[in-house]
Amino acid sequence: RIRRVGAPGLDGIRGDAAPREAIRALVGDEDFALLVLHPETSSDRDEGRKAKLLLGATLASFPRVVIVDPNSDPGAAGIVAAWHGAKDARLTRLTHADRATFLGLLRECRLLVGNSSSGIIEAASFG
Repeated sequence: RIRRVGAPGLDGIRGDAAPREAIRALVGDEDFALLVLHPETSSDRDEGRKAKLLLGATLASFPRVVIVDPNSDPGAAGIVAAWHGAKDARLTRLTHADRATFLGLLRECRLLVGNSSSGIIEAASFG
C-alpha cells in the first residue's frame, strides 16, 4: 500500500534549527541574504563565471551575504573558487553547515538566492 504522508525531512524542522542567538553569533545582527548555488554543468569555468555574476548581483542588492559552499558534484570547484576569490567584508563563507545551522540560517535570512531545493522544500516551513 502506498500512502501520501508528506516529506519526512520536514518533520520537526522548526525545532531542528539552531537557536537565533547561535545564528546571530555566526553572521551578526544585520539582515542577510543566504546564497546557495549548486553546479548545473560539469564545467568549472562556466560554474565559476555564473557564481561571480550571482554573487555580484546579490551584493549589489543586499547589505550582507552568507554563502554556503556547494555539493561536490562536477563543476563545484568553479563555484568554490569564485567564493574563495571574493574579498568583501560583507561576506560570510561557510564551507559546511550542519543541518541545524543551515536551517537556522534559512529561518533567519531575509532572502534565499541560488538553485538549492531548500528554497522549495524547507523554506516554506519558516514562512
